[in-house]
Amino acid sequence: MAYRKTAIEAPDYTYIPGGLNVGAQIIVRGRVAFDQERFHINLQNDQVEGCDVAFHFNPRTEAQTVVRNSFSGCWQQEERNIPYFPFAKGSKFTVRIYYFIEYRHRLPFQNVRYLKLSEGAEYYESTIQNPCVSNKFAINFNSDIDGNVVGVLHFKPRKTGLSRTRRGQGWFPFPRGEYFDVVHFNTRSAFPPEQIYFLNIYGDPNDYIKQIPSGLEKNDLIAVKGFFYPEGNTFAVNLINGTSLGNDIALHFNPRRNQDTVVINNQRNGCWKKEERHPLPSQFQQKLPFEVEIVNKGKKFKIYVNGHRFASFKARGDVEDIKGINVQGEAYIYEVKLLRRL
Repeated sequence: MAYRKTAIEAPDYTYIPGGLNVGAQIIVRGRVAFDQERFHINLQNDQVEGCDVAFHFNPRTEAQTVVRNSFSGCWQQEERNIPYFPFAKGSKFTVRIYYFIEYRHRLPFQNVRYLKLSEGAEYYESTIQNPCVSNKFAINFNSDIDGNVVGVLHFKPRKTGLSRTRRGQGWFPFPRGEYFDVVHFNTRSAFPPEQIYFLNIYGDPNDYIKQIPSGLEKNDLIAVKGFFYPEGNTFAVNLINGTSLGNDIALHFNPRRNQDTVVINNQRNGCWKKEERHPLPSQFQQKLPFEVEIVNKGKKFKIYVNGHRFASFKARGDVEDIKGINVQGEAYIYEVKLLRRL
C-alpha cells in the first residue's frame, strides 16, 4: 500500500499499517530551516520517548554530516561516512530512504510502525510506498450477496496473464507500491446494470488507524461506511486512547453475524471489561451497505446504524484521550471520517 501526507507540522508521526515490508520506500520532501542546526527522520516502533528506533537519519549542518544510528535502550555505534552533504541551510531536499547510502538493519524492520519527522526542517510531503504482502487483489461486481455468482465482472490484475491489457504490448499498470486508479464505465451492451448489486474488493490492510491529533471532542461524529465481505461474519470499530493498536480501547463496536448480535465494550490494560450486547441490525445480517455513526456526547456515545438510533454506551474514561480510529475485520470499509462542529 502507499500512503501520502501533506501539510505536515513537525514533530509529526505517521502510522505504518502492518509494518514495513521488504522493498518498502519512504520519501520525504522539505526544506532545511535557516535557524536550526539539525533535524532527524526516524523509523521507530512507537511514538513514545525511549521507544526502539530502527533507523535514525540525522543531518547536522554544523558538522556537515549525516549521522545514522539505531536505539534500543541506548544509542548504538553511529555511522557518519557520506559521499557529500546535501542539507545546506535553507536548501530544499528529497530524502528517499532507499538510495542515499546503505545502512544495515540492527533491529527487526518488521517492528517499525511509525515514521517520525522532527523539528528543524519544513516538510512538504511524506510518502510511504510499502509493497503489499499479498500477491494479488481483485474487484468483483456480483449479482448475489454471497459472491458465488461473479459473472458480471471479475477484475483481477496479475503480473502474468492480465486479461484486459493494452493490445499485447506487455503493459502492466499495477507495479507493487504504486498508486493506481481503476475506473469502470457501465454500458448495457453486456450486463444490464440492474443485475449488479454488490461490490467486493479483496486485498485491503487490516490495521489502519485514522489519527485524531487533538483528541476527540464533545459532539464529534465518527462515520464509518462499508459492507461485509461475502464470507464475512464480524468486524469492529475501535476508538483508541492513542494511535497504536496496543493502546487501551475506549469503545469497541463489534457486529457478529454468526451470533446475531452486536457487542459493545472497552479494553483497559489488555483486559476486556463488561460487555453490552444488542440484537444485530438487519443491514449487517443481510450484508447490505452500512453506515455506522458514533457521536461523542462527553459522558456517553450515541451510536446510529444507517440513520437509525441503535444504542448508547456510557464512556468509561476520558473521551479526550481518544486519539485514533481503527476498523478491522471481515468487511470492506471505504470511508472513515471525523465530522467536527465549528
